[in-house]
Amino acid sequence: SKFVNVSGSFKISYKEITPKVEGLGTFAKIDGKDWHGLSFDGTIENQTTKIIYAENDGEYTIGIAFPDYNAKTGTYNFSSNDSAYKISFQKYDVATHESITYDVSGTVTFTTLNTVLAAGTFSLTATHPSTKAKIVISNGTFKESAEF
Repeated sequence: SKFVNVSGSFKISYKEITPKVEGLGTFAKIDGKDWHGLSFDGTIENQTTKIIYAENDGEYTIGIAFPDYNAKTGTYNFSSNDSAYKISFQKYDVATHESITYDVSGTVTFTTLNTVLAAGTFSLTATHPSTKAKIVISNGTFKESAEF
């Protein structure tokens, strides 16, 4: 479709709001480079698993998955086969304009897990499903709103 370039100044109103919880965000080293994202979406899969998706203006999305009911703090080893207590990883492919869901294996520790907040640490290896190229995600931390 047609598009139009617009230039000039814009007057936009906004309201500063103090967040309910300070210090929200997800941080990690992806192949040794610092990455920071904020949750933009939360979903419930099969009415049993909550997933908080964290992303930024880059190519990566990290999903934090835990049970919707009776979630428990603790340390969990996970793989792509697990539905909860895991971290998922996606990378946007500029050639196909689609996000590729990588196979994952790693460890996640939930230090806080309730109806308001999910917080903890993680590390994992993400493997491209067809090329088998690996991406190492280390020093991961998250503190995200679990209300959705």
